[in-house]
Amino acid sequence: MTVRIRGLGPFRGIFGEQAQSIILSSGDRLKDLIRAIQEKWSELLPSHLWDHEYWRARRPVVIMVEGTRVTDLNTPLKENQEVLIMKVSAGG
Repeated sequence: MTVRIRGLGPFRGIFGEQAQSIILSSGDRLKDLIRAIQEKWSELLPSHLWDHEYWRARRPVVIMVEGTRVTDLNTPLKENQEVLIMKVSAGG
C-alpha cells in the first residue's frame, strides 16, 4: 500500500515541497511509517525534533493522519492516506 507524507516547517526542507509516496505493507500502522521515515531520511532528521534512538518524533512535533492529530503509533494506515508531520509553534 502507498501512503503520502507531507512536511511543514522544518520537515518541508527534509521531505520536499511535494508529498512523498512511501510504500508500506498492507495492514501497516503509523509505527511502520515512522520506521520507514527513519530509514530513508535519518541523516536529515534533526535530533531536537526526532528521537533517533527510539525512532519517534519528539515534542513539539505533531503527526496528523487525514487531518486528525494522532498520538497512538498503533494507528492503522490505509491506502492513499496523507500523513502530515509538522513542528508546532506558538507565539503572540
